[in-house]
Amino acid sequence: MRDEAHNLTGVCKVCFDKTKSTSTLIKSIGEIGQITNTVHEIAYNTNILAVNTALQAVRSSENSNGFSVVAKEMRKLSKDVDQSSKDIRETVQNILHELNVIDQDAY
Repeated sequence: MRDEAHNLTGVCKVCFDKTKSTSTLIKSIGEIGQITNTVHEIAYNTNILAVNTALQAVRSSENSNGFSVVAKEMRKLSKDVDQSSKDIRETVQNILHELNVIDQDAY
């Protein structure tokens, strides 16, 4: 009887530790999501700067080529960062889904 109680105590501890770990992971993933949102906002603002730079290129005839090159590179950077943040967000959502499945299976 003692062995069974000891084994049951061990199983309960493992379940508790796994639930605690899952909760910690879910919290950390939420933080990653917040960082990803910030990166997305930076990409959006970079794109606005690129549009403003392109407009400045049109207005300034003598430096227009330089402004155009900068605007194109800024737009490309903005698109790349935006796509990366979307990829991260999708990965985070997939991880959260899997953690929720694990958490549900624990009960």
